[in-house]
Amino acid sequence: MFKKYLLSVVCCLLSVVSMTAQTVVIEAETMTPGGQYAGPLDSPFDGMGFYANNDCATADVTFPVKNGMYDVTIRGSSSNSSGAGIVLYVEGKKVTSFTFYGTAPDDKTAQVKLMLDNVTAQVKLNLETDNGSNDTFIDKVTFKLMSEMPERTDPVLPSQGAFYTNSYRNLFVEAGYSEAEVNSRLQKLWNQLFYGSDGRDDGQRVYYPVGTDEAYILDVNNDDVRSEGQSYGMMICVQMNKQEEFNRLWKWAKMHMQHQDGEFKGYFAWVMNKDGSKRENSPAPDGEEYFVMSLMFAANRWGNGEGIYNYQAEANAILENSWNKPDVGNFPYSDVKPLFDKQEKQVVFVPFATSATKTDPSYHLPAFYSLWAKWANQHNDFYTELAAKSREMFPLFAHPTTGLMPDYANFDGTPNGEGGHNNFRYDAWRCMMNMGVDYAWFGECEDEVTLVKRTHDFFISKGVKNYYSNYTLDGNQDSGNSDHSPGLVACNAVAVLASNTKAAWDFIDDFWETAIPSGRYRYYDGMLYFLGYLHVSGNFRIYKPMGATGIETVDNGDLKVDNGRYNLAGQRVGDDYKGLVISNGRLVIQR
Repeated sequence: MFKKYLLSVVCCLLSVVSMTAQTVVIEAETMTPGGQYAGPLDSPFDGMGFYANNDCATADVTFPVKNGMYDVTIRGSSSNSSGAGIVLYVEGKKVTSFTFYGTAPDDKTAQVKLMLDNVTAQVKLNLETDNGSNDTFIDKVTFKLMSEMPERTDPVLPSQGAFYTNSYRNLFVEAGYSEAEVNSRLQKLWNQLFYGSDGRDDGQRVYYPVGTDEAYILDVNNDDVRSEGQSYGMMICVQMNKQEEFNRLWKWAKMHMQHQDGEFKGYFAWVMNKDGSKRENSPAPDGEEYFVMSLMFAANRWGNGEGIYNYQAEANAILENSWNKPDVGNFPYSDVKPLFDKQEKQVVFVPFATSATKTDPSYHLPAFYSLWAKWANQHNDFYTELAAKSREMFPLFAHPTTGLMPDYANFDGTPNGEGGHNNFRYDAWRCMMNMGVDYAWFGECEDEVTLVKRTHDFFISKGVKNYYSNYTLDGNQDSGNSDHSPGLVACNAVAVLASNTKAAWDFIDDFWETAIPSGRYRYYDGMLYFLGYLHVSGNFRIYKPMGATGIETVDNGDLKVDNGRYNLAGQRVGDDYKGLVISNGRLVIQR
């Protein structure tokens, strides 16, 4: 060992790495140790040992290119059977982390994107997870160039929103990722979260079919079903063109979750047992909002069927039901309220009693309201005002320095402190996504660009790969949660749709490098990850009513009898069906 280490010291005068045209190999024992205890070792290999937090090792490395996609492989081991970690930094930025189990040398590989300021950069290994139970041993680090990436510039915001142009940005491709790998991961995402393995702590799926024509989205950690998840699942299905799964989710929600009588009639219970019984009666407006929007998109993409599959009728019924609350004729003393306060023109926290006297900033969805203003059967002017009010409220909700918004707020924008939700917690993650989507679709609110930059700057100050999930509004850690949660990572990436600063690309990289959620907490993280991936990849789209786009001519003459006619939901129909049908590849009106 001594001879090899002495030779390594001599070699270090020239270089700390061996390098081919496409591969860089750093022998750990040639790196410069730092921290209290880090140093070279000769067992289980000639390498570097890390024994306490902030033990580190550094080396200056010349990479093949400044900007590239690399497979990074670290060979290492633990001092025992428990997991021993190490974190990799390049140019002072956290790139990825690895965990080794057992004393036998093992190779761990991750794909990373490096966008370097200079082709020669410092590589650092740092121990950050030591709890006294083990030591980390590293043999070598290998960087293998997989592809060179283009030089990045500031994102260019479109002059018009996607509603007007029908053009949807693929931020992954703009950032340099290939369209093929973006599409491949989208399919993997569908397969894993909808049809992956079962299990509470090690499973993948959140979609569970029931019988022959129903299904629910499971909150795995709480073992329940929520209107939020059910409606998110429907939105994912319509965007992925998965009508069977959409119909299954909608039928379960309609048959079990929606109140069919009583003062809550027409509303959806926000939390359910898996057997279809209600845990609580009150609704959560974000569920209703996503139900309405996903049903409208379904009507526009697939056409309306009959009964509960007349999607447009069901969407309008949800809106009208809310508008007419409370039903004082049958329930004169009811405390049930509309989803939207008609005077404040804001969505309420819960449409019941005093819970309807405040709002939840993450429930504000101006992009959706703008579409309802065009497509709903009634109250279109109100939905226009609702969208405008939400855009007006975002700056009032946001902290003036960090940009963070609270879970709950008063109608004047000040935080509402009930239950500690005056801070930036799990609901509030979605505000960034809501602003990014609204700007991408309509581009009408420059405040959203300002607020996204302010909030991104805050997270950059905490480290794009290191920031936590919960903060006080002024930027201190809250609730003890130090997770770097995939759901928040996804929302911050969607917000890049409203960013024109180069630093925003780091949030796209962080999203790309974040694994698809699995395990116990895969429900909320997984749903936001899926919605976020659809937005960031340009696959979350506005589906407009038939006749508004896509159909240039319609033959309204008499229908000639042929071997098959289908409605726009893809269902075969007979002579007595009235409306638009597809016959011999032509769209015609059957009278």
